[in-house]
Amino acid sequence: MSIRWLPAGDHGLLLEFGDTIQDATARYVRQVATALQHDERTLGWSIIPSYATIVITYPVHTELSDVLSLVQPALSQAPSHEPGRTLWIPLCSDTDLAPDLGWVASRCQLSPAEVITSFCAPAYRIDALGFAPGFPYLAGLPELLETPRRNTPRTQVAAGSIAIGGRQAGIYPLRTPGGWNIIGRTPLRLFRPEDTPPIPYSPGDLVRFVAVPRAEFDMLALDPAALPVIEVGR
Repeated sequence: MSIRWLPAGDHGLLLEFGDTIQDATARYVRQVATALQHDERTLGWSIIPSYATIVITYPVHTELSDVLSLVQPALSQAPSHEPGRTLWIPLCSDTDLAPDLGWVASRCQLSPAEVITSFCAPAYRIDALGFAPGFPYLAGLPELLETPRRNTPRTQVAAGSIAIGGRQAGIYPLRTPGGWNIIGRTPLRLFRPEDTPPIPYSPGDLVRFVAVPRAEFDMLALDPAALPVIEVGR
């Protein structure tokens, strides 16, 4: 694999592992980033993996040669396939929780129920966390559900909203603006700044959605301790 090294500011590096989104590349990127994050010598560094990149920002007193001496061994390790985690997240698609479900169904020539059945069928891989704390970019959306983002983003999207954007799915952990198509909502509070870690998932984890009725949604929404069911190993 060809890896490009680029400067990222005065005290940063950008590692590029290609220019396409591929499962093998994403796994290797996460493996390298995890190795660096778990090295006690990188305390105080910022190591952020994405689809095919890692951004590394290091303290001002750190020499570039010291950074390279840590990064190069991490890059030379053989790809591993350790068991990961699968998180099960409840999804309710009642009309008031899924304002774009009808539009998505019409565009895809499906009924709303068929959209939800198709959406809940696969396991989604978390490739990156971004634009808001804990927002997971999920790969694995069935091709028949691919839909363009909204022409006019909403100024406010409710926390827990589950949405489709192009070839990806995502979950809004906080109330934020957003332009993806909302097809349901989870009652779980996914961003918990009082917890360590504040987000119950990481890049590389798998997410499975399970459709739940409104009564179960309302019950879980009242439980401040409700978290995704997590299975280890896949």
